[in-house]
Amino acid sequence: MKGIYVLILYNNKNREVNVGSLGKIKFKEGFYAYVGYSKGNVFKRISRHLSKRRDSHLHIDYLLKHCTVKLVYYSITDKNLECEIAKNINLTPIRNFGSSNCSCKSHLFYSKNISELKDRIENAFKKLGLDYKPLFC
Repeated sequence: MKGIYVLILYNNKNREVNVGSLGKIKFKEGFYAYVGYSKGNVFKRISRHLSKRRDSHLHIDYLLKHCTVKLVYYSITDKNLECEIAKNINLTPIRNFGSSNCSCKSHLFYSKNISELKDRIENAFKKLGLDYKPLFC
């Protein structure tokens, strides 16, 4: 089952993380939304992100070593609307994060407030006409 997902992460302190090819990035304490798409099984991809195994292949793998996943939104769809979801979240982008294979500024966004992130994510799914579900972690 192909699908789009958005992870909401909590970073409990200001920190600097080496994010592979992006180098060192400063992350503020707060909440982050990461937008992804799975061409295979979206549930396997989400499970991989939630697992304690931390092979670092994707930008998000580096950050997940330091953050807690609080919530995941997902939608089962054959359409790769990952970039459209990212553009519609429209919060503070972490430049080039998760977007090395597209022209988006980022697929990772910051907010001090989890409610603001949830509202933006839900509105992005609704705007694109996608049914979505939350997974509580």
